[in-house]
Amino acid sequence: MGPEARRLAARGLSPLEIAEALGVDRSTIQRWMAAGKIDDTRTTRTSDPASPLAAAAALPALAWAAAIRASCTLDNTDEKLVALADLALSVAENPAEQSSIRLAAAGRFQSLTKQLATRIRPTAEAPPPAPVQAATTRTDPRAILNATIQ
Repeated sequence: MGPEARRLAARGLSPLEIAEALGVDRSTIQRWMAAGKIDDTRTTRTSDPASPLAAAAALPALAWAAAIRASCTLDNTDEKLVALADLALSVAENPAEQSSIRLAAAGRFQSLTKQLATRIRPTAEAPPPAPVQAATTRTDPRAILNATIQ
């Protein structure tokens, strides 16, 4: 099973795909990846190289928020999240702060960036489509379902 798991991981399959192919639980594959027994193919949204958050990750604290604001469309809530994350990053990188405060700030920055990753859109992305107008007549959903079954 080991050589087959390494071969599948080398092909870039996800832990779930590898687990299904081998007939084991996904957590087993994730444990093997964490232990370094097979290549780690797990990805997160912020590790996407095309993500604005990933591009800004290498920047110093002073430039991070500016890079996010320049590359993304932000609403008021997103702007507040960026401001909070910027403050948390500044505290985390401040050597004058106590280690426990810096660590807490780093954790807060991480949670804020995860929240931002689910909300923000790159500026170049097309705006979302307009919402579909709801039907004005009331129809029993069971009638629609029964019509599609028959």
